[in-house]
Parts: sequence; C-alpha cells; structure tokens
Amino acid sequence: DTVIRGLGITIPVVFLVLLVSSGNWIVASFSVLTIGFIVSTVLGFVFTILGWELGIAESIVSIMIVGLSVDYAIHLGHMFTVAGKDEGIYP
Repeated sequence: DTVIRGLGITIPVVFLVLLVSSGNWIVASFSVLTIGFIVSTVLGFVFTILGWELGIAESIVSIMIVGLSVDYAIHLGHMFTVAGKDEGIYP
C-alpha cells in the first residue's frame, strides 16, 4: 500500500521534472511511460514470480528501481533530443 502511494506521488513529480528539463511534453510522457513499465515489470516479477514479501529491504530496492529507471529514461530522452537536433529532424 505504501509503495503504491509512494509511486503515485513520485510519477507526477518525475513527469514535471522531465518536462522542465527536456522542454518537451512528448519526451516527458514517453519517459514516464518507460519508467512505469520498468517499475511494474521488475516489482511484478519480484513479488509475483519470486513470491517476496514487502519488507524493509524490498522497500529500499523499490526506491532504487525508480531512481535507476528515471536515470535511464532521462538519458534516453536527452539523446533523443540531441540526436534529433543534430540531424535536423527535431526543432
């Protein structure tokens, strides 16, 4: 319950940060979608397939998964905008 509440707070904040940093709502939207897929896939696998219970270690790992997926999505979005500007396809 607290992980879902935390993600509900984190995802809109991440969207706003990505929107400000990239200046493009499409890149921010796709980045948040990517982050959501990464987090749901990893946490779904760990809790469903492996059968882990939510404890202190799992809560810390959940936070780390969100942080790493945000880092990954920011780098992808940044390279998308840089490559698009270099090639002249992105204004």
